[in-house]
Amino acid sequence: MIKYIGKMLGIALVASISSFGLKGEEVNLDKSPRKVVESQLEEKIEEKDEGKLEFAGSIDTLFANKYIPANGFDIKGGPVNQSSLTLGLKNVLNIGDYLAVTGWGNIAKDFKGDLVDKTVEVDGILSYDSGSIFNTGSIFRNLDALKGDLSLNTNVQYWEYPNKFLGNHDIISELGAVYSGEVNLATTWRHLWEHKGVQSGDYFLLSASRNFPIGKIGGDENGWTVALTPDMTAVYSDDFLIGGNDWNLKPTGTITLSNPSNNFSVRVVGGYNVNLGDKETREIKRNQPIVQIGFTYRF
Repeated sequence: MIKYIGKMLGIALVASISSFGLKGEEVNLDKSPRKVVESQLEEKIEEKDEGKLEFAGSIDTLFANKYIPANGFDIKGGPVNQSSLTLGLKNVLNIGDYLAVTGWGNIAKDFKGDLVDKTVEVDGILSYDSGSIFNTGSIFRNLDALKGDLSLNTNVQYWEYPNKFLGNHDIISELGAVYSGEVNLATTWRHLWEHKGVQSGDYFLLSASRNFPIGKIGGDENGWTVALTPDMTAVYSDDFLIGGNDWNLKPTGTITLSNPSNNFSVRVVGGYNVNLGDKETREIKRNQPIVQIGFTYRF
């Protein structure tokens, strides 16, 4: 009888501990109340660690047939190499956000002379990405296709032109929003700030893409994940640098090989640049193919 009463008291104690808001695995009567409490404390510590300040960065290099920006400018010189180094901090103001500085450069083979003569552009960028600020799953609870995360981003950029082909320098700011779900959507407003010899201008970018996993190459732990991503990007330019008002389209397809075990990825891009402006505009924003291969290492 005493053993029976003791067992009932033990069950009641565990149940009362669970009722005080402790979350986690289902109560196991083989565990002591102390073990249950310790398990819950460990989970709370792990949750706290998820939001701690964290350093993150990347190195990227891209080889392309030509330098064709999103708004379609046909910039002389090709093939080109575009490389960047990004250093930043995650979880600065919000779990999952990212504050970073980036150095980016474009070198074109066709320009004669030394490295400076071949360097068309060097950019310095200060950027902030909010991470997820809203999940549409709270609205579309029964529609998985419409569940995704909304994030905001902004940056300021300083463009320097070492070989003076594009002028001396420009100052740019951007504000954008990204929806990441079954279909990924993005929009960006880019503003060119007026300065000596350069008038202000804007362009507005819209893009839609979808990721299709293809499979894996190699073992489960160290293998490469293969995916295909078709993308359609449309840009409306309003006196942005060169030209007047026009639309530019860039349909592309990207095959990506990524290896989570070493944070390395390779991408191959093919597509076409299509300008919808008048004949004069198409002289500086030509219809032409896009061929690229890029390599990224994240740390």
